[in-house]
Amino acid sequence: MDELRLPNLILAFDGRVIEIFQHSARGGGQRYHVAHLQAGEVIEGRKDARLSLTFSSGRVLISFPGDAVGQMQGFLGRILAQRTLGA
Repeated sequence: MDELRLPNLILAFDGRVIEIFQHSARGGGQRYHVAHLQAGEVIEGRKDARLSLTFSSGRVLISFPGDAVGQMQGFLGRILAQRTLGA
């Protein structure tokens, strides 16, 4: 299990399912299967950054602190690598 913990955000990836837990979200987290992932990118801003995940059902944008860009890029890279392997 791969997990990234940031202030107000936890992302988890077990090799098949991406789970997103945001402090502001009510009712738990969101789950997406990697097979439905079409694209992903980290978008850097001046103070903060965003993770953009495009699925067959739509796009998810997740804000996170700008000083965690490197961690997020590594996390996203591992997800994209698994998707490429045909998970």
